[in-house]
Amino acid sequence: MNGKTLEECRAELEASGMAPADVALIAPQKVFEGNRPSNSILFPCLTPRTLGKLIALYEHKIFCQGVLWRINSFDQWGVELGKVLAKKILPDILQTTGPIHSRHDASTIGLLSKIRSLRSNSVQPFTGCGGQKALLLSHSDGSSAAVYLQGAHVTSYRGADHIERLFTSSRSHYAASKAIRGGIPLCFPQFGGRGTLPSHGFFRNVDWQLVSSNTDGASCSVILSLHSSESTLKLWPHDFEATCSVTLSGCGQLAAGADSSTGSLTVAVSIRNLSGSSMSVTGALHSYFRVGAIERTSVILDARDYEDNLAGGAVCAASSPVTFAAEVDRVYSVARQNSLESNLILVVDAARSSTVRVLSQQPYAVVWNPWVTK
Repeated sequence: MNGKTLEECRAELEASGMAPADVALIAPQKVFEGNRPSNSILFPCLTPRTLGKLIALYEHKIFCQGVLWRINSFDQWGVELGKVLAKKILPDILQTTGPIHSRHDASTIGLLSKIRSLRSNSVQPFTGCGGQKALLLSHSDGSSAAVYLQGAHVTSYRGADHIERLFTSSRSHYAASKAIRGGIPLCFPQFGGRGTLPSHGFFRNVDWQLVSSNTDGASCSVILSLHSSESTLKLWPHDFEATCSVTLSGCGQLAAGADSSTGSLTVAVSIRNLSGSSMSVTGALHSYFRVGAIERTSVILDARDYEDNLAGGAVCAASSPVTFAAEVDRVYSVARQNSLESNLILVVDAARSSTVRVLSQQPYAVVWNPWVTK
């Protein structure tokens, strides 16, 4: 980092109109030698949690250094220098393309380059909870999504406003063959207990393989695959090939999962039957949405009727919106004109003044909330 000599400090103060006596007193306090090692901490996005971490870290560091070195930890001249330096680099921080101005020192240019790379569309591998392999999709508008290879499981989705849209339980066991609780589990080839397989099938419990990743100006995406194996054939006697694509799109790119003002997340699954016989399946992308207050949340959908799993599967006439004052476990038959028509479901979160738009081509929609006891 470039410093500031005594002569530069004097000239700066004199140009501000300060009296000569005050210049002589203050100028030595503003000298900064420069070329000192420093640390910079970058987060992919600024959230209340990351901001709190930074504040706590620097408050602790500054206080301890002041005690150990017997200096004024809250030196106002250093604060003022920080403001001056910030104003110089702000234009290059806000600009996402074009060359970085050469007036900066080498370390600042490197830092600005790193910031730009974080803000560009990218797909990066990372080690998730429990040491599991995962992928982070990041969009230049600030939105992001996390996908675990076990189960092709989306565990996080934040729009351009950085608000988390998915709920993942703190009680989840991130372990081999253990389903992650929350996010968007892929329930297949069986949903719930509607068959002879373990509840929700086995797709969410096994490792998928990364086939490809792609980034362009509008989106970033990954494609994962799963093939039948000796272990799956013991559970389900069918050869198959499955793919799951996860696409993160920027603001204005409306798709399943979010309002166009904050971007969108699209999850698509395809299954190819490679066996010589037909297969009977049920399945779901069993999304867990995070809301501000369940009592102030409603679901709007166009449905004819629903199966009430809390009443032994009794079929009841549907009404909209669906509200929550106790446990709800229903499978709605969605009204559609044809099999290619997408049905729109709105999750209205009044507590956060937010609405999530869900587009699906499936004839059914599950509305479930376990309430408090579960």
